[in-house]
Amino acid sequence: MEKFSEGDTNLVDMDDAEAELIASNKLASPKQEKLLGEQSSENHMPDIFSTDGLPYENRFSAYYDHILSYRRPFEVGNGFKKFIEEEIEPIGWQAVWRSEQFDGDIVVQVTDVRPADFKAEVKLVEPLQCNPSDLSQETLTEFLTKANYLVPLVELYPVYDESGYYDKTALVIEHLRFFYVNIWRGWDEEDEDDYIYVERHLAPRLKLYYDIASGNLATETVKKYTSTLNEYKSKFEELQILRKQVGGSDSENELDEVVLLQLTQKYQALKILQQTLQVMENPMMRLAISHQDSFNGSILGQPKGPRQDGSVVTHIVTDKLTVGMIQNLQLSLDTVIKEHESPSSALCSCYDGDTILIFPGTYSADGFYDLQDSVTIKGVGNWNEIIIKCGQGGDIFVDCIATHVTLVNLTFLQDGTTEGVLCVRHGMTTVENCTFVCDAKGVVVRRGAELIMKGCQVYGAQSAGVTIHEGSVGIISNNDIHHCGQTLDGRAEGGILIKANGADEDQNPRVKLSGNKIHDNFGFGITITRDLVGMENEQEINKGINLENMDNSINYNSFGSMGSI
Repeated sequence: MEKFSEGDTNLVDMDDAEAELIASNKLASPKQEKLLGEQSSENHMPDIFSTDGLPYENRFSAYYDHILSYRRPFEVGNGFKKFIEEEIEPIGWQAVWRSEQFDGDIVVQVTDVRPADFKAEVKLVEPLQCNPSDLSQETLTEFLTKANYLVPLVELYPVYDESGYYDKTALVIEHLRFFYVNIWRGWDEEDEDDYIYVERHLAPRLKLYYDIASGNLATETVKKYTSTLNEYKSKFEELQILRKQVGGSDSENELDEVVLLQLTQKYQALKILQQTLQVMENPMMRLAISHQDSFNGSILGQPKGPRQDGSVVTHIVTDKLTVGMIQNLQLSLDTVIKEHESPSSALCSCYDGDTILIFPGTYSADGFYDLQDSVTIKGVGNWNEIIIKCGQGGDIFVDCIATHVTLVNLTFLQDGTTEGVLCVRHGMTTVENCTFVCDAKGVVVRRGAELIMKGCQVYGAQSAGVTIHEGSVGIISNNDIHHCGQTLDGRAEGGILIKANGADEDQNPRVKLSGNKIHDNFGFGITITRDLVGMENEQEINKGINLENMDNSINYNSFGSMGSI
């Protein structure tokens, strides 16, 4: 169980955020943090320090107060060198070396630290400990010999020691690694402006990281930013190679005009990408972009609304329609029927008030990514034979932003995506007798939205089975939520996660849980995020939260029935 969790961050003005954080008495320096171990998935490998769950405030404080302070971009490296010299233990500790060269984990002994190079001198432990276990000691030794036994500090993950003696060392490396992966940009050191680095870049980029990690941004916004950043990094590396070619020439006559043209073109392309990234790193601009993207490009984000004549249509989805199938539906004689071969076709034809009836079969999830109109979608027959399958990585499976969406008697099979199986962003969504087979995140209710969920099954989520955000409403009854809660980075979110960090009780979610079976989840059955951890009893955990918890069966969850993180 990790002590730290990634909390939600609000998209607020950068200056206000900095002032609030600097004035806060809650900022913990690296010397005050107590770390826990992260259990290795391989029995023969040692546990390492768990550092990737540090909250926003701790990271901001470390960089602002202890590392960067008033340094300018070209002085950032010196700030880290000094921090490493003062805080890290130079010898005597072991680490798991995660080298891209070998695509594996190797246990090493650290014999010296070189702050000026951000490297450490290491040697292999005896007997050799590595994963995969078939890595050759001869190959590893040969590689280390050529590298003078020096490896980057950011590739080292200190082995856990419960004494606390090496906590600071683990934190130093974590802050170094996190900064150069998530905060630093290639153009920063080349910026000709004279400014304090933390005042311009730290808060907005750190907020961006936590907004992405906590799912506060639209999927399309995250995809745009990630692809733009990756493109920038690729072109920056190409530019550096060209610069070396130019710098290695003995005279101007040796410079190839083609190379000079490529150099100019890549530089101009980088400037455009840089400007795009800077816009997306601005919290207020990012909020506007994310709001637009959450509607997946629809015109002004508007639903079609009702038909002009006020009529409603029942859409039937099946590959073959018979008279007997229609008769069994027992529709009224004046019902307007339209036949479709796919849910996507039916959804494109829907207006407010329409009903979609889906007969058994396996269908693509196209169209479910953007439910803007108030419709009822119902499976006809056995729920386990009516399968909506999503396999498009990166997309939210079912994205509800209509005034009222109803889903009944369906199976949603998530396969290969990275986002939530169901996200309620706006309005009310009612889900009855549905099964969600998760491959990534589970069901999520965003601020201002409402979910009524009954008689459903949720399992396999790499997050909480159901996550209820601040300012939302969740009425969860008679559901079976199991085998959820373990995120990809090892955090435990449990069966149901209630985000209730707000100081204003009115902003906390309103949740009613009744008759649910919550079992075999990683973490607590019911997990509540609070400003303070370590609350000892259910009364303390529920304090200030509008939570009704009645007649739920909560068993066999790894941390217990209810707790806070």
